[in-house]
Amino acid sequence: MTSRVRIIFIAIMVVLLLTGCVKEEAVKPVEKIRQVSVETIHKEAYKETISYTGFVSARQILPMSFQQNGIVGEVKVAEGQNVKAGDVLMTLKNSTDPSATIYASIDGVISEVINRAGDVIGAGYPVLILRSSEQIVQVGVTDVDLVRIEKFGNPVISINLDEKIFEAKLEDINKIPDESSRTYTVTVALDNKSDYLIGKLGKVSFELARINGIWLPINHVQNDGEDYVYIVNSENRVERRNLILKQINNDMVRVEGLEDGNRVITIGNSIVKEGQQVTAREASNE
Repeated sequence: MTSRVRIIFIAIMVVLLLTGCVKEEAVKPVEKIRQVSVETIHKEAYKETISYTGFVSARQILPMSFQQNGIVGEVKVAEGQNVKAGDVLMTLKNSTDPSATIYASIDGVISEVINRAGDVIGAGYPVLILRSSEQIVQVGVTDVDLVRIEKFGNPVISINLDEKIFEAKLEDINKIPDESSRTYTVTVALDNKSDYLIGKLGKVSFELARINGIWLPINHVQNDGEDYVYIVNSENRVERRNLILKQINNDMVRVEGLEDGNRVITIGNSIVKEGQQVTAREASNE
């Protein structure tokens, strides 16, 4: 082979090699950077609470009646009226007998006037309802939660009525279950300024303790046979962290396997894989 032919051959080989390298580089896939939302987690004291629906009642509800038959003479009060102990509430017509007059036995509120002037009434039948001014809320709890409330001793209690939050105090626990619901009645006292309709429904929350740890919304946890979440590391790449679920409280779960300051993927966790590069945006900033 002459020198000229040899040079041409070498040149052709070099061109072919370079062309192959260019083609190989051209087909190399480009990594797609996805955008995800993250929440930076921190250790915190999460409230352990149990909540139930309760109803407003009065500390005392007193049906008032005459001790003799007769016809109602005067009705001195109206529903919703505040009265003092000793006030005259109702009288019988054409009678001078002391039992022909009903007096308020306590300070309170007229809850209901059952009979009007001219009605014929019988002895012992309620003609009006007097309730005490102090109001309570009663709730039926399960046997398990009853034990938890008793064990804690002095829970912090709040009541939500008409979107207003009131503090309340534990007043009584009835350890005899209701025959129909098999729940136990817990009574909590509202402050003296409360004035709600008897039977008004509200949410009663018992705060039993504050537990330190890392808490996540339970819907952020994924499972493929193991519980896990994806986090975004300092290089903006996805890492998988397997979790141990320690305690569930309402929609939150206390976990082991994460560290304070980890950025947990909350949106986009179903379309990423470990090691993938992402752009992370704090969920609170969206």
